[in-house]
Amino acid sequence: MTKKMITLSCAYLLLIQPQVLFAQDVIAQDNLTTVEHSVANSEGVSYQDAIAQDNWEAVRSIPAGDEITVVTRDGKQMKGRMSGISGTTLSFTSKNRPVSIDQPEIKRIYRQVTGGSRAKNSLLGTGIGAGIGAGIGLFFVAAYGEGVDADAFATLMGFGAGIGAGVGVLFKGSKKLLIYEVK
Repeated sequence: MTKKMITLSCAYLLLIQPQVLFAQDVIAQDNLTTVEHSVANSEGVSYQDAIAQDNWEAVRSIPAGDEITVVTRDGKQMKGRMSGISGTTLSFTSKNRPVSIDQPEIKRIYRQVTGGSRAKNSLLGTGIGAGIGAGIGLFFVAAYGEGVDADAFATLMGFGAGIGAGVGVLFKGSKKLLIYEVK
């Protein structure tokens, strides 16, 4: 009976991990919305104006060197770094070559915005890693019974938490922010 309970607990922990990962996406989405608002405000443009239809002034506020994605009316998508704007012509470099596109040819412009916190990603990784380590520990307890002591379980949990924290610290979130759109 004890082995069955431990096995079920282990299966439950392993099945719940995707739900934790989906929760991470929701948390990241909320944080990036906050970043979008702060980026728009830091550029002197309100968030609503920044994504307003046909707002060329929001495009003018993109600093040179920022990463952008331009979608043309014919559906072509180009990524590059902002060079500047002259009148109604957008200039940027894509694959180390200069590109100039007139405003009437552009359907959408996105700006790559980095956001998120390495500390928050580290904490999230720690929690996920500890959960995976605990699941592995429960598996060993179920498989080998009384031969596995609490120290081995704690060691596996700590090892998983350490790996999760290390992986979490390596990543910093980023998102494409819609700056300009013509319907």
